[in-house]
Amino acid sequence: MKRGASIVLYIALICIGYYGGEGLCNTEGGGDAPGKTPRLTVPESIHSFGQIYRGEKVRHHFLLKNGGEAELEIRKVRASCGCTAAEPSQKVISPGGEAYVEVTFDSKNFVGKVTKTVMVDTNDPSEPTHTLTLEAFILEEVVAEPSRLTLGQIRQGEGRSLKVEVKSPTGMELKVSEAQSSSRALEITSIERQAGGLYAIKLEVKKDSPAGRFDGDLIVYTNSPRQPIITIHFFGEVVSDVSVFPPQLSFGLVRRGTEAVRQLLITFHNPGVRLVRVEVASVPSPPQAKRAQETVPLPAEVFSLRRDPEGGGSSTSGGANYRMDVVLSKEAPVGRFEGSLTIHTTSTSQPLITVPVSATIKE
Repeated sequence: MKRGASIVLYIALICIGYYGGEGLCNTEGGGDAPGKTPRLTVPESIHSFGQIYRGEKVRHHFLLKNGGEAELEIRKVRASCGCTAAEPSQKVISPGGEAYVEVTFDSKNFVGKVTKTVMVDTNDPSEPTHTLTLEAFILEEVVAEPSRLTLGQIRQGEGRSLKVEVKSPTGMELKVSEAQSSSRALEITSIERQAGGLYAIKLEVKKDSPAGRFDGDLIVYTNSPRQPIITIHFFGEVVSDVSVFPPQLSFGLVRRGTEAVRQLLITFHNPGVRLVRVEVASVPSPPQAKRAQETVPLPAEVFSLRRDPEGGGSSTSGGANYRMDVVLSKEAPVGRFEGSLTIHTTSTSQPLITVPVSATIKE
């Protein structure tokens, strides 16, 4: 027994004295020697693609080197936005070794000067995160003016005419073959080629469009290989004598015993129309109604108005605005409740406007 212990002690002394505690006597089962660390070096941390056309996908390889004495681990590569993808060629770089990070940039949603970054997380203790930077200047082969249509409020029955111009700043021989609107409220009346290769797309908000908000995209098809489709977003609102926002009031989930408030805005676009009164009513949903009758009586007003809207509202260019608070009673029991606001006006086309109201009370 003593002889076996002596042999173990003898081997340990040899390890300490001859090997310095390394190599043969490394009891960790491999790995880097104590005191040795990795070191990330990047010869080029910034790359410029220069001028590229919108819609192009470009790639670049960033070279990574390990100038340390231990293995360099690429723990994570993070891009600053979804337009940029990055992937390392390997996760571990030996001392003196090299790898690269391939970065892909999609320019379809950008115009002008763009800067994007990619963060590389490693086990380098002196610089755990290194930032790689991409730069580019995005050109457009085809442009639309305006690039976005904000139509605002349009009185029902009046309609509105407008125009979008499509051209090529690069001087290519542009052709617009077709245009489409995704909303029935906005229709295309003509596509005309004009001097200098310019195309004018004439549009119209139809007079018989129903009251309410609308939005969508104007899709323009061109002969550009880089930008065969141009998308122009539009939004607006067709208003009658009166508009109400929001058109529906939802309190969502509310804890029992909590008073909740939502605001309602009534706007009069016709100065000859006025507000008469606003009525509020509330009922529980059918299953809750049955439980309420059997157990807990309902409060007189689950939904109520805190302000009296009949006192008048602030004036606008077209008429008046009325802001009021719709209140959910803190006495309401657990369950789902539905109700409505009925707005009475002097408008012949909108004498009654109903706004649904709902809430769910939880413990």
